[in-house]
Amino acid sequence: MKILQPNARLVAEIPPQRFTLGKDDAARAPAIGDLVFVDQGWAAPDGRDMFLVCCQHADGRVRWEAELYEAELELLD
Repeated sequence: MKILQPNARLVAEIPPQRFTLGKDDAARAPAIGDLVFVDQGWAAPDGRDMFLVCCQHADGRVRWEAELYEAELELLD
């Protein structure tokens, strides 16, 4: 699997209805501090910016994917 370079860090707890766990035994819910790859963005119905993000295992398997508000992320340099 392709490993995506993390470009953001999760800085808030995410409600279960906005994330999907990977399909393996090692999948766990998103945790503050997880490093993620921000993929695409759009405006939510309330006008706030949202992003589709992916968190991976070291071997490239997906740990979780989520739809996050901009305020729930810290972008990395």
